[in-house]
Amino acid sequence: MGVPKSSRLALLSGSWIVTLAVTSACSEERDSPTNDAAAGSSGVAAGSAGVGAQPSASVGGTQGGGGGSGGATAGAGQSGSSGGSQPVSGAPGALPTAICPPRPPLSSPGSPIQGTGPLTAVKSGLGFGEGPAWIEQTGVLYFTDVSNKKILWLQPPAKVSDFLPSPGAADGLAGDFRGGLIACEIGAHRVARIDIASQLITSVADEYLGTALNAPNDAVVACDGTIYFTDPENTDHRELGFAGVYRLPPSGELELVTKGISFPNGIALSPDEKQLYVAHSGAASVWVLDVPDAGAFAGARKLVDTAPQPDGIAIDDAGNLYVATEIGVQVFQPNGTPWGTIAAAPGDKTTNCTFGGADRKTLYVTGATALYETRVQLPGVP
Repeated sequence: MGVPKSSRLALLSGSWIVTLAVTSACSEERDSPTNDAAAGSSGVAAGSAGVGAQPSASVGGTQGGGGGSGGATAGAGQSGSSGGSQPVSGAPGALPTAICPPRPPLSSPGSPIQGTGPLTAVKSGLGFGEGPAWIEQTGVLYFTDVSNKKILWLQPPAKVSDFLPSPGAADGLAGDFRGGLIACEIGAHRVARIDIASQLITSVADEYLGTALNAPNDAVVACDGTIYFTDPENTDHRELGFAGVYRLPPSGELELVTKGISFPNGIALSPDEKQLYVAHSGAASVWVLDVPDAGAFAGARKLVDTAPQPDGIAIDDAGNLYVATEIGVQVFQPNGTPWGTIAAAPGDKTTNCTFGGADRKTLYVTGATALYETRVQLPGVP
């Protein structure tokens, strides 16, 4: 498929330019959530990125000021000068293979939010919080601040630092089970993969049938490496002329799942990966599609009405849905019967959510202004 045409464009952010792949420093050198040994062996120095005011700590290598050294740099022709650009990090479509089997949902003994306390702020002062993704291998949560164009990470219980600038305005994130984050970059009209250890960014989908995507919003990764993502028509991003839900299998051939949902937003898979759930923000509802063993998807059908602005969706091990809305996280049984609502913090609304923590019973929730957490009864899918 070659390098997508939008990957040939440079994105301007402040006084520096990012071309194709971005490498930058973590805000902490020794406390970074990345695997230092693995990052060092990859030979990618964050200092060589020369990212303006970013700290010059290298990823698993020696600290460098603007032209850091952590072994051989990744790819040919990397610039170590301040404001330097990075080369292409590889062709799109190289997706992970299966490492986790889909599992049948557990039976729910009762309300999964019985006794759940209010949302507690972990990090305040966000421009617009979104995209929480828990990485089990490292015990770290990544989330985005869309307005301020950056990705942050939380090392529990409460250590929050910047991870990467995001000139493409990353929104939803998803772990890919192979040490990477799938990022929906609404401003760059693409879905990208971020290698956590090296911080290199590779475009995996940025067009459909030769036309740029609108504004990819949220993603989920199946156990076989298939990426599902939503691509609504935002005010300034109506490239295709329709909103879509897409599937990107390991083969790398992008497939349109449906364009029958006019404003698809959050997206999630059932524990057995037989149902695909999509938040329909335009109609205040959640829709569901049956995932076919082979062939095309059938039409989407409405599962349940929600409060206004349904956004991100999380699923627990019993298949219950946790839907972030303007009033809080509404929780539903798999058939749409409501369990109740975890109220939004006063003066805020909820935008997305995911499960995390060592027992996967911490529900992390992003709001418009903060990252929150609370404890629930059942573990959930990160």
